[in-house]
Amino acid sequence: MGRSESNRNLVILGAGYVGSALAIAARGSGWVVSALTRNQDRIETLERLGIAAIQARTDEPGWESMMPTEVQGVVYCASSASRSVEGYRASYIDGQERALRWAQAAGVKHYIYTSSTSVYGEAMGEWVDEDSGPWSDTEYARVLLEAEKRVLSSAVRAT
Repeated sequence: MGRSESNRNLVILGAGYVGSALAIAARGSGWVVSALTRNQDRIETLERLGIAAIQARTDEPGWESMMPTEVQGVVYCASSASRSVEGYRASYIDGQERALRWAQAAGVKHYIYTSSTSVYGEAMGEWVDEDSGPWSDTEYARVLLEAEKRVLSSAVRAT
């Protein structure tokens, strides 16, 4: 990719269900979108829609060199590398740390991390709102909360 085609470049790290929908909506609103995914089938679909799709994982090196040079926004919505605690750490801590370092070096204007509702203890259909506190009784929730803290304490403007 290398060169910037627009001053409205959006990078989506994790073009699964949520990331792909966002990529399609952003492209329809005039953004130049680059989307990272592990899924080869998703790449073909996104590319047909004018989205630069890259097959890679954020916790592995190399994807950074394929990103545009001027990026206004990054949305990190990668799913866990596996359903294990190690898979959660690989995606939400290791991959996100790599993404945050890249975002800072690239001068990204804003970084958004989607996190997960599993940081809350409600599991039986209860409402989760601004007054709901995080729940850290599982190792999975602790990994997600650690990821949120790292994002918010990074040098990149983040949500």
